[in-house]
Amino acid sequence: TNTVIILDNKTTAMTGCQDHPGTGSTLKKERTFKIDYENLIKVLGVKRVKVIDSYDLKNTKKVIRCEIAHRELSVIIVENPCLLIDKKKYRRHVQIIASRCNNCRECLKIGCVAIKIEDNKKPAINLQICNGCSICKQVCTTDAIEEKVS
Repeated sequence: TNTVIILDNKTTAMTGCQDHPGTGSTLKKERTFKIDYENLIKVLGVKRVKVIDSYDLKNTKKVIRCEIAHRELSVIIVENPCLLIDKKKYRRHVQIIASRCNNCRECLKIGCVAIKIEDNKKPAINLQICNGCSICKQVCTTDAIEEKVS
């Protein structure tokens, strides 16, 4: 059994955010045909194709566990634009409420550069860097991370 996972962040990230056949734009930023990965994979004969949101951790884990448990070939397409390109998508920042934080440090395990340890030895979020993806909020065990009210 094989499960293939395609990570589609709508860019060619390692070489400087260029468009590719899956973005619908040429390198000159002209509109063009956009490859539909889901339909392409189905046309190739794969029956089990799932498209999921990369920032929905609960569903991502569920789908991956389900697909690797099946005996037939499956493909998971994990989608969301790179936050360096689509900065408008997440406009809300999050903050850690220190009084609710039990210092479990689960939020540090996601590797977000916006989360650091403060002088009180508890994690804090640098709002200048936070892009509002909310992954840290999803992993917080004490509901100490919430949307920052502006």
